[in-house]
Amino acid sequence: MKPYCNTNSQRGVVGVYLAIIVVIVTLGIVTSIVTVTLGQQRIIRNITQSAQAYYAAEAGAEDALLRLQNSMSFTSSYVFPVGTTASASTTISSAIGGVRTITVEGDENNRVRKTQIVYQIDSEEISFNFGAQVGDGGIEMNANSKIIGNVFSNGTIIGPIDPVDTATITESAVVARNGSKIDRNMIINKDAQVHTCKDSTIDGNLTYVSGGSTNCTVGGSTNTQPGEINPANFPLSSALITDWKNDAQAGGVSVGNMTISSDSTLGPLKIDGDLTIDNSAILTLNGTLWVTGNLDISNGATIQLDAGYGDLSGLVITDGWIHIKNNSIFQGSGQSASFLMLLSTLACTGSGGAGCGHHDGAIDLHNNATGAVFYAENGLIHLHNNVGVKELVAYKIELGNNAVLTYDTGLSSSLFSSGPGGRWAVSSWKEIQ
Repeated sequence: MKPYCNTNSQRGVVGVYLAIIVVIVTLGIVTSIVTVTLGQQRIIRNITQSAQAYYAAEAGAEDALLRLQNSMSFTSSYVFPVGTTASASTTISSAIGGVRTITVEGDENNRVRKTQIVYQIDSEEISFNFGAQVGDGGIEMNANSKIIGNVFSNGTIIGPIDPVDTATITESAVVARNGSKIDRNMIINKDAQVHTCKDSTIDGNLTYVSGGSTNCTVGGSTNTQPGEINPANFPLSSALITDWKNDAQAGGVSVGNMTISSDSTLGPLKIDGDLTIDNSAILTLNGTLWVTGNLDISNGATIQLDAGYGDLSGLVITDGWIHIKNNSIFQGSGQSASFLMLLSTLACTGSGGAGCGHHDGAIDLHNNATGAVFYAENGLIHLHNNVGVKELVAYKIELGNNAVLTYDTGLSSSLFSSGPGGRWAVSSWKEIQ
């Protein structure tokens, strides 16, 4: 007898197993799809929130720039809301050397992006490579006057008339153009280069141009060169001076003569007239000052740069003469690399010249002014007896008895700007995190 076999029951069990397997596979597929989808959603959400954090940081940076550019109120650190959920935490550094750093942290649901901006005063690097740089008018030095530094002159350097007196240049001297001389009781402590050398002492080497001559006393070697010594250009271009004038005018215009007899702050500003500073007044410059007339400084008055200049240097430009006397004081921002430049565009080469009045030149100095650079490429700078300065650039220079120019090596690469009240520009804008 054959054993009993229920095939329908077996088929039912197999069907159940197959159904369970299908359900498990289906659940696995669905779970995988859901997991992938949720992961993709998280990634998209993170990307979106990260982008929102980035744009929040950019918005905060633009807000900070707007406040700085328009002189609006701000604190060094503040939070700027962006949209409904994002924010920008902004930190603005103080101005150091004419530079501010703006750091902004954008935050969207704890997703953080950081942006940093370097915002600085527009400046020009000016190289004053010589203690004195002089045009075709040359240099006249009187008894015991001294230039502590090197000299480049396109015209003759001549010493005191009386043979018992001398004048000294402590470094090297270069005199350009054929026919120019180092002449009469001059002492050059180092080397000299000139067309003709007469009645002077060169402690170092002397090089003179073929066709010239020498009867100078020379401590080193004496050599000749075949070609003319080429003249040097002045450090400042007329276009740059015009730009500085425009910066001053952009800050406002004061019409008429101005007298400052008490402590004041000015700049950037154009004064359409004369400027007189006296009575021990302290004038603090917050930007370039352009005086269309004359500048008269006396009676212990001070001109100084605002501390915001940092390592930068600033200037006063006049289209007339500059007259300084009675213990006036000139100062940079307080940093060693900061200088004040007084610049005259006047073409006055001596007393009685056009526009000079009774003054001796475009810039007429009667007392020490060691904190300033004096610039008059069209005119004469006259240092009276016992006067000391840092740097002179002029068409012609005259040093009175015992006058001293002491060159400051920091001037070889000075940065001059329109100052804290002048032009600011973004020099760098980047994401840092």
